[in-house]
Amino acid sequence: MKKTFKNLGYIIIYLLTITSIYSQPITVNLIWEKVANVGSMEFTSNGQHLITGGGTNSCYPYTCGQIKIWRVADSTLLNTITNFQIGYTNDISIANSNQIFVTGNGSVYCAPKGGCSADRPGQFKWNFPDGALQASLLNPGGIVQSIDYSPDNTLIATGTAFNNTGEIRIYDPQFNLIRILTGHDLETSSVEFTPDGQKLISGGHDGKVKIWNVSDGSLIRTLDHGTYTNGGWDVQVDISPDGQLIASAGKGYNMTVKIWRISDGQLLHTLPVVTGTYGYNSIQFSPNGIYIASGITSYGLGGLGWHGTLKFWRVSDGALVREYIDTIGSPSGGGVRTIAFSPSGNNFFAYSIYNRLRLATTDLNLVTITSTGSIGSNNHDKFFLHQNFPNPFNPTTKIKFDIPNDAGLQTKDVRLVIYNTSGEVISTLVNRRLSPGNYEVEFNGSNLSSGIYFYKLEVGNVSTGSVKVHSEVKRMILIK
Repeated sequence: MKKTFKNLGYIIIYLLTITSIYSQPITVNLIWEKVANVGSMEFTSNGQHLITGGGTNSCYPYTCGQIKIWRVADSTLLNTITNFQIGYTNDISIANSNQIFVTGNGSVYCAPKGGCSADRPGQFKWNFPDGALQASLLNPGGIVQSIDYSPDNTLIATGTAFNNTGEIRIYDPQFNLIRILTGHDLETSSVEFTPDGQKLISGGHDGKVKIWNVSDGSLIRTLDHGTYTNGGWDVQVDISPDGQLIASAGKGYNMTVKIWRISDGQLLHTLPVVTGTYGYNSIQFSPNGIYIASGITSYGLGGLGWHGTLKFWRVSDGALVREYIDTIGSPSGGGVRTIAFSPSGNNFFAYSIYNRLRLATTDLNLVTITSTGSIGSNNHDKFFLHQNFPNPFNPTTKIKFDIPNDAGLQTKDVRLVIYNTSGEVISTLVNRRLSPGNYEVEFNGSNLSSGIYFYKLEVGNVSTGSVKVHSEVKRMILIK
């Protein structure tokens, strides 16, 4: 079903449908698109803004890095930060307060006859959203390839590349050096703190994933993703929202995504991304941890040159559930360079391809459904859709619903959908099988205009082919 988004100003909604060789035809709703050279990006925690980093095509060797701040609701470019000394913006991390963010920067220049040399500017700390510089470090031991704030914003981890051994450096918020870790050979391409802040996960040029103890810098465990022949160079890592799993992906031939358990380092899944050719990919867990997405750049598959693919896997069993082949810029300059999920509960994700930045939505459920108790913990022994709270709201509200254990049915198909007054779908918050219990979902209306909206709960009996056994609608009001 085609979903239409109203009240987004001048935004034009595109419906892009590509037939996949896996599962089913894939529908991706493109909300907006901008011309921008993007190599890194991150949403603010409230989902209202997107910060991107990159450069421009006109200033090789990428010494004119650019940082852009976008308003998600209407694609407005709020600010552009340019500094011809910072090099390419390789990575971005935003503090939990949304008030500041840090960037890792640098570039490599390869002269026709003089070989390669690395610029060594480093990392910067900026105010949000005006882009004022708070602090900076201009000589961090090499290009800063990756950067991350600790969950409590008391530490900054950086992974470096070139002119060193890919070491990892830990700083305080003012870039005072606390500790140096060995890192990953030529390049530490990815660093991520676990949600509890007790561990640091890194991946690098050597095809390894390392788990570090943050308190003393000791190495807890090393995992082997692979080599260049099986997509194991310059490994990227991401951590599941519950802090239990690591996903890793690299570049090279026959690329794979691997999912590991942090507690004991056990390899749970090896997901084939692209076989028979080479390329690189970026990965990220969905905000609810149910899916993992891969933005892929590969060469030569099916007789094409460079082209881009988006793949979505289910974490629990490693099944490929969505695939979208993006042809913009192909075959001469295609490729999905990076991907990021919005954390705000609206199934949005952003990705970059060639010289385009895109915001899209998927029919997969990326939001968090919170179980608030088993049936019997409240007074409702039947299907019940609660009034959202707060109501009116701005911009977030919570919706609770109860699924009873009736007639011995243990699992049900549940849909919770937001509509506007014209009956058009705004967002699908829930579309999955749930056991009996009490649940809560947060809805974020930051991309919508003030007005009346409706939310509808539908529940089906899985054992009888999803026959609808309950349907209920309530009204809510957004005031800005």
